Amino acid sequence: MNKQEWFEKYNVWYQVNMDEFCDQSHLVEEWKQLRLAAVRAVLSYLSPLQRKIIQLFIFRNLSEREIAQKLKISKTSVHREKRKALKALGKQFLLKLVVKNA
Repeated sequence: MNKQEWFEKYNVWYQVNMDEFCDQSHLVEEWKQLRLAAVRAVLSYLSPLQRKIIQLFIFRNLSEREIAQKLKISKTSVHREKRKALKALGKQFLLKLVVKNA
C-alpha cells in the first residue's frame, strides 16, 4: 500500500502548502533569537567590566586601544581583562556554538 492509498483508506487529508513548507525564514529568525539568548547566558558569567570589554571587542569589533580609550582604562587592563574573560567563556559550552555560528 502506498501513501496515497493509505490516506484514502483511512480518510486522512494530506495536503502540504509547498510555499509554507519551503519558506524557512522563520527558522533563521528563531536561530538568531536563540543565539542572542545564548550570548546573554554566557556573558552573565563575567564581571561587568569584562562583559563590557567583550561586547565592545566581539560585537562592535573595537581594538584593545579603542576599548581602553572608550572605557578610560589602560590598554594593559583591557588586554588582561579580555584574556580572563575569554578564558572563562572558553570553559562554557555555548561560547563555541555562538561564536562559531555568528
